[in-house]
Amino acid sequence: MQKVIDAHFHVFDFNQFEVEWVKSVAQLCKPILLKDYINDTSNQNNFSIVGAVHVELDSIPQHKVAENRYFIEQAEESGNLIKSAAIWVDMFDKKLEEKIKEFYISDSVSSVRYILHVPTEKPGTCLEEQFIKNINILGKYNLQFEVCMRAEELPDLITLARMCPETDFILNHMGLPDLLKMKSSKEYANNWRDSISQLGKLNNVTCKISGLSSSDIDRIKPLILHCFNSFENNRVMYASNYPVCTLDFKVNTWTEALIEICKDYPEEFRDKFFYKNALKIYRIKEI
Repeated sequence: MQKVIDAHFHVFDFNQFEVEWVKSVAQLCKPILLKDYINDTSNQNNFSIVGAVHVELDSIPQHKVAENRYFIEQAEESGNLIKSAAIWVDMFDKKLEEKIKEFYISDSVSSVRYILHVPTEKPGTCLEEQFIKNINILGKYNLQFEVCMRAEELPDLITLARMCPETDFILNHMGLPDLLKMKSSKEYANNWRDSISQLGKLNNVTCKISGLSSSDIDRIKPLILHCFNSFENNRVMYASNYPVCTLDFKVNTWTEALIEICKDYPEEFRDKFFYKNALKIYRIKEI
């Protein structure tokens, strides 16, 4: 049975915080708790979820700090399936370094996120002066930056990662390639592949395999293999993006598809991909 650490999942506990964006997504606009994740990843024989990384929810501004604290506490609780919390940070905060010292130093926090793919964030946001300054501050405190950005803007990440070699970046969802555009536009597909190839050459970038809108192996395998071939085998991680993934397929279907895609790889690669890389990258001590 394959051990798995899910490097990217979410809990929607609306008694704790408000998440505005899910209100327009009926399937997600309801409490989706840790017990639901555990239930939805059970009842199969091929893999066992031994830990998970909770990634911030983009809750409303007045709830972001409370959300951070809540999931840090969850990750610090002995025996909890949540082993690490990727929390929100304001990348334009001129006093970020002070706040890191006060709020973000925890054995259960090794990464932070500021979402870049939403309409309110214009292209080039991550290359603004204050953003770059704060990226460098993250590296100073051994915090990684979770990158969630539009596929068309991946060249900005290439520039940023080269400018900030002392900070590690975790690319969320393979850079969010749109499967329909990948099929309909050769230029779009080539640009995504080229960006992934260039990012793979940068030792301070890791890639999560997740975020596609299909679990059909024939559709997703070429993209996943391109990521595998671009990044070294210690810089790719399994992730589900639960429960957002359930808009397109059941979470176990995604996991089974990845197990099938990886079946001909050596056991050493499979173990790194499915859990050992996450252990190292997120500095998880207990599984």
